[in-house]
Amino acid sequence: MSGDFNNVRILVVDDHESMRRIISTLLRALGFPTIVEAHDGAEALKKVTSFRPDIVITDFNMPVLNGVALVEHLRGSDDPAVKTVPVIMVSGHASEPNIRAALAAGINEFLAKPITGRSLADRIKRLMAA
Repeated sequence: MSGDFNNVRILVVDDHESMRRIISTLLRALGFPTIVEAHDGAEALKKVTSFRPDIVITDFNMPVLNGVALVEHLRGSDDPAVKTVPVIMVSGHASEPNIRAALAAGINEFLAKPITGRSLADRIKRLMAA
């Protein structure tokens, strides 16, 4: 992926530290140095306000506040930047009902685990081109 992504801020949300680390490593390899991580949707909501991400990458299944509930909170925000932040949902459970629930909540892209650098780059390119 080519381009200057130094100013693109990405929030990675996953309850598994190893998956957060994998996604963050892939993002840095793609040229995105500004990454913040959250361990669940509740922590992500707190970080969205202070970090102001340009893209949110979130897991589907998480304790406390899952990915669908997180997206519903984002889309229901009174803050226009929060309400419209692009969201990529990742899940190891890419069933049709889960994908439909994520789309209904307002995600922009869905990515089935295991993810690759190429699949992540493709989704981000689509979001940045929109």
